[in-house]
Amino acid sequence: MPTPVSPDLVSPSAFVTTLFASDELALPLGSEDGNAVTSRPLLFAHGVQTWGFGWADAEMRDKGSPYYLGAWWPPEEPGLFFKAARVKALYLRTVFNPRDRLPLYQAVFHDAVINSHHWQTDSLKFSEVAAERALLNVLYNTPPLFNLGRASLGARLPAMRRLDAAFRPLHEALWSQALVGFRWLDAAGLVQETRFGDGSRITANFGAAAVPVDGTPLAGRSARARLADGREIVFEAR
Repeated sequence: MPTPVSPDLVSPSAFVTTLFASDELALPLGSEDGNAVTSRPLLFAHGVQTWGFGWADAEMRDKGSPYYLGAWWPPEEPGLFFKAARVKALYLRTVFNPRDRLPLYQAVFHDAVINSHHWQTDSLKFSEVAAERALLNVLYNTPPLFNLGRASLGARLPAMRRLDAAFRPLHEALWSQALVGFRWLDAAGLVQETRFGDGSRITANFGAAAVPVDGTPLAGRSARARLADGREIVFEAR
């Protein structure tokens, strides 16, 4: 379960305003977290699948560092959102290692709140973990997040189309289904499976080598979904 938030930390006036905007005005509302107290009016929560991290890390604020996240400039494509950056070893272990993650938020809110990456850490921000993040999107059935700009759209489109081809039919089938099961299929924690309320299953192999799953090889860095209606969808991360 998500960590409960004390009602004392939630502004009553702000919460009432969001309820009014959602219930009376029928506006789609989002948040950076979407915790257990404030999730009722929300349709989406960015910052759950990948959250903002490292803001107190001097190297990530140093313009001369390979870990520099970027500036709030230029206005059409701020570097913070579009500049590729490396990930320090610390965060590779604590933020992006799939063996150390559990879909706890998704287990509670998958069929209620759409959750994705933080807007400052979109799906293409960190190339060295792009494959792992895409596989997690497929495995948890949580949407990727792509920042768009005219100058960079052409370079970003191939990755967007490749992931969309697999994720779109999955999400169309599973967006309203509860995530009811999660398990590791190997001792290393690199082969993982999720199950959904309608009986659909998704298996992801985060390792480099193919492994047998249900008697059929699953290639390294790939995911396979077997939907309740009999369809099978395969995604290979690159």
